[in-house]
Formats: sequence, C-alpha cells, structure tokens
Amino acid sequence: MTLSETGEPGTLALLPSTQSALPQTHARVTVRRVPRLIPLFTTLAGFGLLANTLGYLREIALASSYGSSAITDAFFGAAFIPNTLYLIIAAGAGAAVLVPVLVQYREQSDAQARELALTLLNLTTLVLVLLTVALTVTSSLWIRLFFPGFAPSTSRLSVELAYILNPTVIFLSVSAVLAGVLNAFGRFGAVAIAPCVGNIVTVVAVFLSVSWGGIRGAAVGVAAGALVQLAVMSWVAFSKAVPYKAQLRLRHPGLGAFAGMAAPTVAYLAVAYASVVAERIFASGFNAGALSTLSYAMRLFVLPASIVAGSIATVLHTEFSVLASRGEMQELSETFRRGVDLAVLALIPVSIGALVFSRAVVALAYGYGKFSSENVETTAATFAAYSLGIIPLAVGAICQRLFYALRVPRMLLLIEGANLVFYLIAAPVLGRLFSLPGLALARSCSFLLIGSLSFAVALRKLSSAYHFTSFLSQLARCVIAAVPTTVLWMTLAALLHRLEPGAVQWERLFVLASAGVLGSTLYLFVARAVRCREADNAIKEIVSGFFEAAGRIRPVKPLAS
Repeated sequence: MTLSETGEPGTLALLPSTQSALPQTHARVTVRRVPRLIPLFTTLAGFGLLANTLGYLREIALASSYGSSAITDAFFGAAFIPNTLYLIIAAGAGAAVLVPVLVQYREQSDAQARELALTLLNLTTLVLVLLTVALTVTSSLWIRLFFPGFAPSTSRLSVELAYILNPTVIFLSVSAVLAGVLNAFGRFGAVAIAPCVGNIVTVVAVFLSVSWGGIRGAAVGVAAGALVQLAVMSWVAFSKAVPYKAQLRLRHPGLGAFAGMAAPTVAYLAVAYASVVAERIFASGFNAGALSTLSYAMRLFVLPASIVAGSIATVLHTEFSVLASRGEMQELSETFRRGVDLAVLALIPVSIGALVFSRAVVALAYGYGKFSSENVETTAATFAAYSLGIIPLAVGAICQRLFYALRVPRMLLLIEGANLVFYLIAAPVLGRLFSLPGLALARSCSFLLIGSLSFAVALRKLSSAYHFTSFLSQLARCVIAAVPTTVLWMTLAALLHRLEPGAVQWERLFVLASAGVLGSTLYLFVARAVRCREADNAIKEIVSGFFEAAGRIRPVKPLAS
C-alpha cells in the first residue's frame, strides 16, 4: 500500500528516507509537521478490515461445517499454543520492539540498520526452528496439560492437528519480524496486504476441507495460508527494504539494545498470556463446544480492536519512536493525546453497536449449517461481555507502543503481573456465576484494569498539559454524542429480533449495514456539535475521500453505432 504524503495541519506521516527502493546513502528519518493521521489510519484500517473479513470467512466456514463441537474444540486447542507462542514472539521480537531500535540506527545509517535487521532475522529464524521441533515432540504433553477437560478422543485429534499447525510458529513469527523491518523503513503496504493474501488461501482451503480432508484439511489450509503470508512479506522486504544476506553478526551493538527491550517484553507477554491460558483451561472444563464458543466470540471482539486500535497504534508507533529518540517530549505528548482522542471517538459507537447488535452480528456471522440457535445465543452473550473491554483495550494498546518508544517495557510487566492476579481471582468467580459470558466479563474487567494503569503511567511519563480530566472530557462528549445513535440502533435491533430466523440473512445484513451507515453519520455530526476532538478532521477526511472517489468515476463512452 502506498501512503499519502500530503495532508492537513495536525496530522502525522512518516516519510521514507528516499524515493528509491534501496537507498544507498544515509538519509535522516523524517517526521512531518503537516501530517495526516486520519487518512493514514483509515488506509491501514481498510486493509485491516479486509484481512479480518477474510479471517472471518474462515471462521464462518468452520462454524457452518462443524458448529461448536468436540471437533472444533480439538482444532482450537491445537492452534492455541502455536498462536500464543507466535503472539509472544511477534510482539517480543516484532514491530513493537524492533521499530524503535531500527529507527535509531536509521538516524545514523541505513546500512547499519539493514545489517542489524538481517542479523535479527537470521537469529530469530534459527531459534524458531528449534522451538518448533521441541513443540512438536511435546504436543501430546501440552494438549493434556492445557486442556484437561478434553475427552480422550478430542485430545488425540488435537495432537494430530497440532503436528500440522506447529510450523505456523515459524511462518507467522518470521513475518512479524519482517513487519517490524518494513515499518521501520516506512513500508506499510506489505504489512497490511500480506495477511489478506494468506487469509484468501486459508479461506479457500477451509471451504474445500468440507469435501476433502475434513478438519485435518482445514489445518493444512491454515498452515498454507501462513506460509503464503511469509512469502509475500519476504518478497517485499528483500526487494524493497533489506536485500537478503546470510549473515549473523553477533557483535552488532544493536543486538544489546534490542535484547534490552525484547527480554522484559517477552517476560511481560508470557505473564499476559498466562491469563489467556487460564481462560482456555477454565473453558475446557465446561460442556463440549465451550472452547469453540469462546474462540468465535473472541474473534468477533478482536475485529474492531485490531482494526481501530491496531491501526492507530501502528501509525503512531514509528512517530513515537522518532520523537522519543530526539527527546521532543512535548510533541510526543501531543501525538499521544491525538491518538487516544481518535481511538475514543471511533470506538464509543463501536462498543455500543457491539452490545446492541450482539445477537444479530453473531447470527449473521456464524448462524449457518451446524451452528445452532443455542450456539448463537451463547456466543452472542459471550461476545457482548467481551465488547465491554473494547475501549480500555485500545487505550492500553496505544500506551503499550508509547512505553516501547520510551524504552520502558518493564512497566508493562508490572502492570500485567497485577492483572494476572486479578484475573485468576475474578475468572473462576464470574465463570461460576455466568458460565462462558462470565469468563468474557472477567477478561473485559482485566482490560479495564490494564488500560487504566497504563494510561495513568503514561501521563506520568509525559510532560504535557494532557491530563486525565482532558481524557474524561473527550470520553463524556463522545458518550453524549452517541445517545441519538444508541436510540436509533435499539429500535433497529428490535426490528432485527422480530425477523424470522433461518432464511433472512440478507435482510439482517441490510439492516445492520443501514444501521452502521446512518448511526455513524448521525454520531459524527452530533460529535462535531458537542465539540468532540478529532470529529472535524474525521468528517473532512470522509467527505474529501468521498468526492475524491467520485471524481475518479468516469462516464463510459457510448459505443459507436
């Protein structure tokens, strides 16, 4: 994806060091003072939406073909440890940690930055191969350890699927390292496009698995999609940013800086995902299909969080890193303020919509084939409970990138340690009271704790006039702006509830799409009226984008008679 380099005052953009694909001379990493935060964010968010939509097609295929059953429990159980390891490694050695270090070296020399990137890439790949071999050899052990509630047949199937899915740790983790390299060199396109291509391969394979291979064929499709994603990312990285060389310079001074950030980050992520492991262990103790239900609901919840919060954090991360390395704390504080304000503005209606339309969204996303009405109700309640944590999760994600830029990842470890203690107490209690939705509610409460602590620490780290009262003011204004939209959506939700189940998916889609467009438009204009920050910029960019797109539509010339 090519990002626009022009914009309005008060927005952000990172310029590549030169216009050539492989600049040979040193060029200073530039931060524009006339940036375009919202256009850049919406571009990345658009590709994020596409990637997640394709990912949902995979989930829809699984849900319609196998429902919430012991078979899907085995699939999600087999995928859980590889996915968790990938997420820990991706965040510990990927863009979040790698970008600040590479940006610092790019300030000195692009050649030094490339040498460090290749060393880290080769070293990470070697470690991942050894880790994957160990993971595969011990598959039966960790399946029994983490999912003690599985029936023997479910455990055996899960082990078989783990043998197929374990190589995805290599494919996806190396892709994450390459994503950090590309972001540091101002190449955001492949990072956004590669997951889309990989998901297309996965979706096709999962649909075909119904006739060929069953759930094992679906696992092969997931592994193949991850491999294709790595291939796309590698081709772009090695041709546009860092030409590949088989080098391993273990004495590179950048390795020390990287290890100094990566070690506490990996420790923090290990603690963070301990609560996720606990959640899956608790879920495996419920009825058959509970683990699948939790995974389906979490997938829906992740959509707005990854598209909005993830895109904002991605856009701001390099900016944070550059400003922090230069000691420009006032500008860093203002950038942080704008990111949080934009996240709150965008996610208030998303959170309300997820709560109001939870049943309709689940019925539209998964209500096919073997996914029963009982599955829909349970998944909808779990999804609604998760949705309460959307805004705290977004604020926490932006604060996380700030801590990486400020080189204080140990703070994240302390926050996650407190959260783990809280979750291990809250999850069993709420799980007993409310079953699976109770586990999701405990997770939302943990997001609130993490977001609150992270935000408080971030304000202490920044020397600015942006205080907690300013955040509360933006939050309150956005909530007020959402009141008319909430009333409209509740009316439409009642209409959806009266629709006959079964053969009305297109009607549901039409009502949901109409509700989204009308409600969002109403919300933005009310937000502008009550002076929500960033509302003016959002409206201007949407209108500008609409007319720009309309201007590209050329009338078709009539055929000559």
